[in-house]
Amino acid sequence: MPVNRISPPSLQALAAVGATRNDIITETVYVVDYTPELLPAIFGPLRSGLSAAPASTLVGVSALFAPEYLLEVQVVAALPGPGSHSRTTPTDNTAANTAGRRPTTAAPTPPSGQAPNCAGS
Repeated sequence: MPVNRISPPSLQALAAVGATRNDIITETVYVVDYTPELLPAIFGPLRSGLSAAPASTLVGVSALFAPEYLLEVQVVAALPGPGSHSRTTPTDNTAANTAGRRPTTAAPTPPSGQAPNCAGS
């Protein structure tokens, strides 16, 4: 299961809100027909180049929205607060805590046709 197509969509979605992969604080990985042997192929590319791994959840599923998609990754990034160099995350759902900060999710990528496909977010 090639996971190399996760990075470009994720990077584009993160960049659109001024974040990088190092701003990801949680990720949820949905894998069709998961087996433990898939872990290196999935998490190797997801962890490559990161200063610290985010909190992760892996969910084995029987199918995603289309049969050709085998993997989906959903990430949440914490963005620096205004005038700050540290990360801030909302503590509740009030407007003050959600203004300017929102979960970042990339749309699935279309299949390449050369190998089993995955969707990135």
